[in-house]
Amino acid sequence: MKARQAPLAGQSAGDAAQHRLRQAWCVAAAACLLAAVPLHAQEDALSAGEACPDGRITNVFVDNRSIFQVDELPEGSPLAWLYRLANALHITTRQGFILREVLFEVGDCYDPFLLEESGRLLRIYPFIATADVYAVRQPDGNVHVVIDTQDDWTTKFDLGVAVDQGLQFERVDLTEENLLGRGMLAQVFFRRRREKRDLGFRVQEPRLFGTRADAQLGWGKTRVGTFFEEELSYPFFAEVGRI
Repeated sequence: MKARQAPLAGQSAGDAAQHRLRQAWCVAAAACLLAAVPLHAQEDALSAGEACPDGRITNVFVDNRSIFQVDELPEGSPLAWLYRLANALHITTRQGFILREVLFEVGDCYDPFLLEESGRLLRIYPFIATADVYAVRQPDGNVHVVIDTQDDWTTKFDLGVAVDQGLQFERVDLTEENLLGRGMLAQVFFRRRREKRDLGFRVQEPRLFGTRADAQLGWGKTRVGTFFEEELSYPFFAEVGRI
Protein backbone atom coordinates (compact mmCIF):
# COMPACT_ATOMS: atom_id res chain seq x y z
CA MET A 1 0.00 0.00 0.00
CA LYS A 2 1.33 3.42 -1.00
CA ALA A 3 1.24 6.20 1.59
CA ARG A 4 -0.44 9.38 0.50
CA GLN A 5 1.23 12.70 1.20
CA ALA A 6 -0.88 14.92 3.44
CA PRO A 7 -1.46 18.55 2.40
CA LEU A 8 0.80 21.05 4.11
CA ALA A 9 -0.64 23.59 6.53
CA GLY A 10 -2.59 26.26 4.69
CA GLN A 11 -2.41 24.25 1.46
CA SER A 12 -5.55 23.07 -0.30
CA ALA A 13 -5.96 19.63 -1.86
CA GLY A 14 -5.70 21.19 -5.36
CA ASP A 15 -2.41 22.87 -4.52
CA ALA A 16 -1.06 19.59 -3.15
CA ALA A 17 -2.00 17.81 -6.38
CA GLN A 18 -0.19 20.42 -8.46
CA HIS A 19 2.85 20.09 -6.18
CA ARG A 20 2.91 16.31 -6.64
CA LEU A 21 2.59 16.78 -10.43
CA ARG A 22 5.58 19.11 -10.50
CA GLN A 23 7.56 16.58 -8.46
CA ALA A 24 6.66 13.85 -10.96
CA TRP A 25 7.86 15.97 -13.90
CA CYS A 26 11.15 16.67 -12.11
CA VAL A 27 11.67 12.97 -11.41
CA ALA A 28 10.90 12.10 -15.03
CA ALA A 29 13.31 14.74 -16.35
CA ALA A 30 16.05 13.51 -14.02
CA ALA A 31 15.44 9.93 -15.16
CA CYS A 32 15.81 10.99 -18.80
CA LEU A 33 19.10 12.73 -18.06
CA LEU A 34 20.43 9.73 -16.18
CA ALA A 35 19.36 7.41 -18.97
CA ALA A 36 21.14 9.56 -21.55
CA VAL A 37 24.49 9.26 -19.80
CA PRO A 38 25.01 5.55 -20.54
CA LEU A 39 23.93 6.13 -24.15
CA HIS A 40 26.60 8.77 -24.68
CA ALA A 41 29.10 6.58 -22.91
CA GLN A 42 28.34 3.76 -25.34
CA GLU A 43 28.78 6.07 -28.33
CA ASP A 44 32.12 7.26 -26.95
CA ALA A 45 33.20 3.68 -26.44
CA LEU A 46 32.32 2.81 -30.03
CA SER A 47 34.24 5.80 -31.36
CA ALA A 48 37.17 4.78 -29.14
CA GLY A 49 37.44 1.47 -30.91
CA GLU A 50 35.09 -1.14 -29.37
CA ALA A 51 33.51 -1.62 -32.81
CA CYS A 52 36.99 -2.17 -34.32
CA PRO A 53 38.68 -5.06 -32.49
CA ASP A 54 41.90 -4.53 -34.48
CA GLY A 55 41.86 -0.75 -34.07
CA ARG A 56 41.13 2.14 -36.40
CA ILE A 57 43.17 3.73 -39.16
CA THR A 58 44.16 7.10 -37.74
CA ASN A 59 46.70 8.20 -40.37
CA VAL A 60 47.60 7.31 -43.96
CA PHE A 61 51.06 8.15 -45.29
CA VAL A 62 51.89 8.01 -49.01
CA ASP A 63 55.50 7.56 -50.10
CA ASN A 64 55.25 7.92 -53.89
CA ARG A 65 58.73 7.54 -55.31
CA SER A 66 60.00 8.26 -58.79
CA ILE A 67 61.51 5.73 -61.20
CA PHE A 68 65.11 5.49 -59.97
CA GLN A 69 66.42 5.69 -56.42
CA VAL A 70 69.57 7.67 -57.10
CA ASP A 71 70.50 7.78 -53.41
CA GLU A 72 70.83 3.98 -53.39
CA LEU A 73 73.40 3.93 -56.23
CA PRO A 74 77.05 3.29 -55.40
CA GLU A 75 79.03 6.45 -54.88
CA GLY A 76 80.59 7.64 -58.10
CA SER A 77 78.27 5.68 -60.36
CA PRO A 78 78.79 6.83 -63.98
CA LEU A 79 75.07 6.49 -64.74
CA ALA A 80 73.84 8.61 -61.84
CA TRP A 81 73.39 11.66 -64.04
CA LEU A 82 71.26 9.66 -66.48
CA TYR A 83 69.00 8.40 -63.70
CA ARG A 84 68.62 11.92 -62.33
CA LEU A 85 67.68 13.17 -65.78
CA ALA A 86 65.04 10.44 -66.15
CA ASN A 87 63.56 11.32 -62.77
CA ALA A 88 63.51 15.01 -63.69
CA LEU A 89 61.64 14.32 -66.93
CA HIS A 90 59.16 12.00 -65.22
CA ILE A 91 56.12 13.29 -63.31
CA THR A 92 55.55 11.16 -60.22
CA THR A 93 52.10 9.68 -59.65
CA ARG A 94 50.14 12.10 -57.51
CA GLN A 95 49.20 11.25 -53.94
CA GLY A 96 45.58 12.14 -54.62
CA PHE A 97 45.33 9.49 -57.33
CA ILE A 98 46.85 6.85 -55.05
CA LEU A 99 44.51 7.70 -52.17
CA ARG A 100 41.48 7.44 -54.46
CA GLU A 101 42.52 3.93 -55.51
CA VAL A 102 42.82 2.35 -52.07
CA LEU A 103 39.85 0.71 -50.36
CA PHE A 104 40.15 2.47 -47.00
CA GLU A 105 40.45 5.92 -45.50
CA VAL A 106 41.22 7.56 -42.19
CA GLY A 107 38.63 6.56 -39.57
CA ASP A 108 37.89 3.11 -41.03
CA CYS A 109 38.39 -0.08 -39.06
CA TYR A 110 41.72 -1.71 -39.77
CA ASP A 111 41.36 -4.74 -42.03
CA PRO A 112 44.54 -6.40 -43.38
CA PHE A 113 42.61 -7.80 -46.34
CA LEU A 114 41.67 -4.29 -47.54
CA LEU A 115 45.32 -3.27 -47.41
CA GLU A 116 46.32 -6.29 -49.46
CA GLU A 117 43.60 -5.63 -52.04
CA SER A 118 44.58 -1.97 -52.25
CA GLY A 119 48.14 -2.94 -53.09
CA ARG A 120 46.85 -5.27 -55.78
CA LEU A 121 44.73 -2.51 -57.33
CA LEU A 122 47.72 -0.16 -57.47
CA ARG A 123 49.96 -2.79 -59.06
CA ILE A 124 47.45 -3.31 -61.88
CA TYR A 125 48.42 0.04 -63.40
CA PRO A 126 51.34 -0.29 -65.81
CA PHE A 127 52.91 2.96 -64.61
CA ILE A 128 53.33 1.69 -61.01
CA ALA A 129 56.27 -0.71 -60.79
CA THR A 130 55.85 -1.65 -57.12
CA ALA A 131 53.22 -0.98 -54.48
CA ASP A 132 53.37 -2.05 -50.86
CA VAL A 133 50.61 -1.19 -48.38
CA TYR A 134 51.27 -2.04 -44.74
CA ALA A 135 50.20 -1.03 -41.24
CA VAL A 136 52.23 0.26 -38.31
CA ARG A 137 50.66 -0.51 -34.94
CA GLN A 138 50.44 2.44 -32.52
CA PRO A 139 50.62 2.40 -28.69
CA ASP A 140 46.92 3.29 -28.40
CA GLY A 141 45.89 0.17 -30.36
CA ASN A 142 45.15 2.00 -33.61
CA VAL A 143 47.24 1.81 -36.76
CA HIS A 144 48.96 4.08 -39.25
CA VAL A 145 48.96 2.86 -42.84
CA VAL A 146 51.90 3.42 -45.18
CA ILE A 147 51.43 3.28 -48.97
CA ASP A 148 54.84 2.81 -50.59
CA THR A 149 54.89 3.04 -54.39
CA GLN A 150 57.53 3.36 -57.07
CA ASP A 151 56.78 4.50 -60.59
CA ASP A 152 57.78 2.91 -63.85
CA TRP A 153 58.79 4.71 -67.04
CA THR A 154 55.56 5.83 -68.70
CA THR A 155 56.51 7.51 -71.97
CA LYS A 156 56.56 5.00 -74.84
CA PHE A 157 57.75 5.69 -78.37
CA ASP A 158 57.15 3.10 -81.08
CA LEU A 159 58.66 3.49 -84.53
CA GLY A 160 57.87 1.01 -87.30
CA VAL A 161 60.17 0.85 -90.33
CA ALA A 162 59.85 -1.25 -93.50
CA VAL A 163 62.67 -1.94 -95.95
CA ASP A 164 60.94 -4.16 -98.51
CA GLN A 165 60.57 -1.26 -100.96
CA GLY A 166 63.22 1.01 -99.60
CA LEU A 167 63.31 2.64 -96.18
CA GLN A 168 59.76 3.63 -95.19
CA PHE A 169 58.25 4.76 -91.91
CA GLU A 170 55.08 2.73 -91.40
CA ARG A 171 54.16 3.50 -87.82
CA VAL A 172 54.84 6.19 -85.24
CA ASP A 173 53.17 5.93 -81.83
CA LEU A 174 53.81 8.25 -78.90
CA THR A 175 52.09 7.18 -75.67
CA GLU A 176 52.11 8.64 -72.17
CA GLU A 177 50.55 6.18 -69.71
CA ASN A 178 50.47 8.52 -66.71
CA LEU A 179 49.77 12.01 -67.99
CA LEU A 180 50.73 14.66 -65.40
CA GLY A 181 50.80 11.93 -62.75
CA ARG A 182 47.00 11.59 -62.84
CA GLY A 183 46.79 8.07 -64.27
CA MET A 184 45.49 9.25 -67.66
CA LEU A 185 46.67 7.66 -70.90
CA ALA A 186 47.27 9.88 -73.92
CA GLN A 187 48.37 8.59 -77.32
CA VAL A 188 48.98 10.07 -80.75
CA PHE A 189 49.63 7.78 -83.70
CA PHE A 190 50.39 7.75 -87.37
CA ARG A 191 50.22 4.58 -89.46
CA ARG A 192 50.97 4.19 -93.14
CA ARG A 193 51.06 0.94 -95.04
CA ARG A 194 50.51 0.92 -98.79
CA GLU A 195 47.04 2.50 -99.22
CA LYS A 196 46.44 2.78 -95.47
CA ARG A 197 46.81 6.20 -93.84
CA ASP A 198 45.71 6.61 -90.19
CA LEU A 199 46.30 9.66 -88.04
CA GLY A 200 44.68 10.33 -84.67
CA PHE A 201 44.81 10.38 -80.90
CA ARG A 202 43.32 8.52 -77.95
CA VAL A 203 42.72 9.54 -74.33
CA GLN A 204 41.78 7.20 -71.49
CA GLU A 205 40.66 8.30 -68.03
CA PRO A 206 40.54 5.50 -65.41
CA ARG A 207 38.66 7.52 -62.76
CA LEU A 208 36.04 9.62 -64.53
CA PHE A 209 34.90 12.46 -62.24
CA GLY A 210 36.30 10.62 -59.23
CA THR A 211 34.20 7.47 -59.79
CA ARG A 212 35.36 3.93 -60.61
CA ALA A 213 34.16 4.29 -64.20
CA ASP A 214 36.71 4.21 -67.03
CA ALA A 215 36.27 6.48 -70.04
CA GLN A 216 38.01 6.43 -73.39
CA LEU A 217 37.85 8.91 -76.25
CA GLY A 218 39.46 8.67 -79.66
CA TRP A 219 39.51 10.71 -82.86
CA GLY A 220 41.34 10.37 -86.14
CA LYS A 221 41.38 10.53 -89.91
CA THR A 222 41.81 7.79 -92.50
CA ARG A 223 41.65 7.67 -96.28
CA VAL A 224 37.98 6.75 -95.97
CA GLY A 225 37.07 9.61 -93.65
CA THR A 226 37.06 10.80 -90.05
CA PHE A 227 36.36 8.44 -87.16
CA PHE A 228 35.30 9.11 -83.58
CA GLU A 229 35.09 6.51 -80.83
CA GLU A 230 34.05 6.63 -77.20
CA GLU A 231 33.74 4.04 -74.47
CA LEU A 232 32.46 4.06 -70.90
CA SER A 233 32.91 1.03 -68.66
CA TYR A 234 32.72 0.11 -64.99
CA PRO A 235 35.21 -2.74 -64.46
CA PHE A 236 35.36 -5.09 -61.50
CA PHE A 237 37.95 -3.86 -59.01
CA ALA A 238 37.31 -5.59 -55.67
CA GLU A 239 34.71 -7.53 -53.73
CA VAL A 240 34.92 -5.29 -50.66
CA GLY A 241 35.89 -1.74 -49.77
CA ARG A 242 34.83 1.73 -50.79
CA ILE A 243 33.06 2.19 -54.14
